[in-house]
Amino acid sequence: MNARRERMFQHLVDAFEKQRNERLGSQLRARKVESTEARTLGALQDFRQDRLGQRRERNNAAEQSVSVPQQVTESRFDSRLVEAIESQTSKLARAREVSANSQAALQRAQRKLTAMNLLLERQRQRARRKVLAGEQKLADEMASQKRFAAGNKGS
Repeated sequence: MNARRERMFQHLVDAFEKQRNERLGSQLRARKVESTEARTLGALQDFRQDRLGQRRERNNAAEQSVSVPQQVTESRFDSRLVEAIESQTSKLARAREVSANSQAALQRAQRKLTAMNLLLERQRQRARRKVLAGEQKLADEMASQKRFAAGNKGS
């Protein structure tokens, strides 16, 4: 393979490698976001469960009475907490989708890079075989000339 063609293939391999590395970075960032969103959702859900447990305990303890304004405030807070959980669930679903898409893009980029490396290696092997065939042809011609010269000397 000539040097120009070799450089062209190497340039393509480098470009595919860069693309793969960018996809890998995107995948790592997407996983980090997904993990953060999952932890936030888990914390909100745990907090909600704690609030429900506290409310059950308070309802079981008859001697504790809660004023109407306090009940309204708690009800509003609980509504906001439920909304936050729903919102966080949506964020987590989007983060998971982004992560899955990023993973698929990374796999495509890796396949392209692998294919390009394989193609480059095949081109190099063809060039080596061509050089070896040329060398073998030259060696055969030289041997043939030596035999012909040796045969003519004996005649």
